[in-house]
Amino acid sequence: MFTDPKFRKEYITYSDFSIRISFFRSGQYKGDKVNFIVYWPKTLKSRWLNIRYQHNSQQIVVNYRRELSNNTDSLDFKEYMTKLGYETGTIFQLSELGLSEQMPNEKVKALFDYFHEMVLAANSFKKEGDNVKALEFIDKLKQDYNIILHGAPGTGKTFLAKSVAAGVISNGETTNFSSLTEEQQNQIGFVQFHPSYDYTDFVEGLRPLAKSDGNVGFELKNGIFSEFVKKALRQTEHAPQLGEEQTIENQEQIYPVTKKPFVFIIDEINRGEISKIFGELFYSIDPGYRGKTGAVFTQYANLHDDPSEKFFVPENVYIIGTMNDIDRSVDSFDFAMRRRFRFVEIKASDQLKMLDTLEESVREQAVKKLTDLNNEISATEELNENYQIGPSYFLKLNQIDFDELWNDYLQPLLEEYIRGMYNESEIMDRFQAAYYQKSTQDENDTNY
Repeated sequence: MFTDPKFRKEYITYSDFSIRISFFRSGQYKGDKVNFIVYWPKTLKSRWLNIRYQHNSQQIVVNYRRELSNNTDSLDFKEYMTKLGYETGTIFQLSELGLSEQMPNEKVKALFDYFHEMVLAANSFKKEGDNVKALEFIDKLKQDYNIILHGAPGTGKTFLAKSVAAGVISNGETTNFSSLTEEQQNQIGFVQFHPSYDYTDFVEGLRPLAKSDGNVGFELKNGIFSEFVKKALRQTEHAPQLGEEQTIENQEQIYPVTKKPFVFIIDEINRGEISKIFGELFYSIDPGYRGKTGAVFTQYANLHDDPSEKFFVPENVYIIGTMNDIDRSVDSFDFAMRRRFRFVEIKASDQLKMLDTLEESVREQAVKKLTDLNNEISATEELNENYQIGPSYFLKLNQIDFDELWNDYLQPLLEEYIRGMYNESEIMDRFQAAYYQKSTQDENDTNY
């Protein structure tokens, strides 16, 4: 494959995995044409890691870039990788790899194991302000297109969704929404469902229109999701394509052109009537039917300028939903919709890093109180982890003290949890004792 001259004008990319693998013949290395086998972690914007085949020396070299153009983190990244024990320029002799053999030998396995470890290490490289939890979910969203972050109230699911979206839009460069450019921020859509939200708000519907003669008519208007999809399609249609006559001339041009990603966030997704809101889009949002394969006629297709026009969700549109598992104001999540989403649980214990903004002494107390209270909640009959208290409640300690937090926020919420139970008073006493780290047995002994 590498000896075929036409390969200089082509590339092959496998991008259905978290690691993108590209084979091509192009580039410059000390003035000589060379062949490259390059692996790019999808979540890394810069070409930090690669496997390079050096034709003249018959070697395969695993390395990370010493200098990264337009990247101020290059030195930090080099130091980071070196501390972990990964040296750039690790060499594997081609003659030892036995690439013509039917089965890979131990040297080949060592090559790929070493590079895979480097990929995992590189993905752990964080910039200041990055949401570490969000970085874990970027690949999940790219693989499954639709994910739902669910869990107890106050676990920062909405903030996490925005962080994941920022990570996808920036290709892993940042998880901070405010760090995105204005153009990148426009690649993220947001809506919050509620019981009165319906198909006409989300997809399309008839809206009143005041006419010049004073009468009122109706016109067909796109819903918020349809408008978002059309915006994503416009970006895709205008993207430049790499023609057969074009040759990639140097290493800085080796990234194939890709569609810009767009992320649509649906907050409180289970508070709306899902089947009513999505309608026939159940089919189009399915990960297996993205693109024109999943095109459908909408309910108002006969009112379109082109009645034969179909609606579809392109492959560069991702959906993130958030939901509280204990929300009693809505029915259970539609099962037809449930299988189209990947459900990721966000536990209160996994989000304790949210409390890092508190003063050290306050943070230590907050973590202890939160942990003890949640353990007591989980141990209570008829309750479970879904009823635990999320760390975001404790962020209020930046303005109020622990007593105010209990009296004005936590106690009313917990009383609502256990309303109707036969031993409400006893349960609340246990919750309060856990929060204030007192023993209910000691209190009973004192009273006796």
